Amino acid sequence: MLQSPLVELAKAVDLVKALLDTLQEYRDEYFFGELWREVEDTARNCDVSVETVAKRQQKTSRRLYGSIITFTTGDRRGGKGDMEGFRRDIFYPVLDSMIGELQRRFSKPNCNIMKGI
Repeated sequence: MLQSPLVELAKAVDLVKALLDTLQEYRDEYFFGELWREVEDTARNCDVSVETVAKRQQKTSRRLYGSIITFTTGDRRGGKGDMEGFRRDIFYPVLDSMIGELQRRFSKPNCNIMKGI
């Protein structure tokens, strides 16, 4: 719609603003929960598993045997399953990338210029 030759620049600025507001709303945990439930339902209807295959179990370094460890050893698994990992590693980074790129391309000065044309 933004690339249509019939769209005026002022209308395009309004559309971009509305898109940015919508993407910001998508960062809400409630929205993600609803989205995840919809994904699970769709996967079940299509006989697709949403469970990921577990990676091999990591072994503790031999140097650490017999030692008292008072800090983490680099284990980065969240332990909350696929939903949390997807949200943290894919969903939020993609949303943030889209929001950042739209804000960069349609900054305040650029939008003011577009409205003035």
